[in-house]
Amino acid sequence: MKWDYLLSYFSLQYLAGPLGENHFGVIKAIVSYLIYSKIPVINVEAMCREWGVSKQKFYKLLSIIEEIELLNIVRKSSVEKPYSKGAKIFLSDPVMYSVFDGEIGNFREAYVVFSLKGIGKVLASKNEKGADFVFEGIKMEVRGKSKKERMQILSSGMI
Repeated sequence: MKWDYLLSYFSLQYLAGPLGENHFGVIKAIVSYLIYSKIPVINVEAMCREWGVSKQKFYKLLSIIEEIELLNIVRKSSVEKPYSKGAKIFLSDPVMYSVFDGEIGNFREAYVVFSLKGIGKVLASKNEKGADFVFEGIKMEVRGKSKKERMQILSSGMI
């Protein structure tokens, strides 16, 4: 893969300070995992152990790659703990899932987040069985062709 396109070296260096090769390895692992994973959530402990970085450094890297707009982190509430990975993590540019032949379901959800985050607050639903996201108080379910009917439209939106 051509990671030069995805990583802005100078932005990362400016925001994080000196970074070692293992830090770039962690960032590449995060992005790669998110592209191909069926569930857009990261196991922090496993990645820290595998790449030899502290949890504090991992969360800092996660925060930085969100800040340089490589990732969209969708949280369950507007107020989160200082070290939180969020409920769902997507690539900021949904097209990247297609470029790397990634998971189509993540593309769909990433597209919804990408489309709505510029005009309002997108949160992950606290009850995943009821909806995927809550946008400005409206529950939203992102559907694929294999998803079954699983919610009624009350005051919700369906996508």
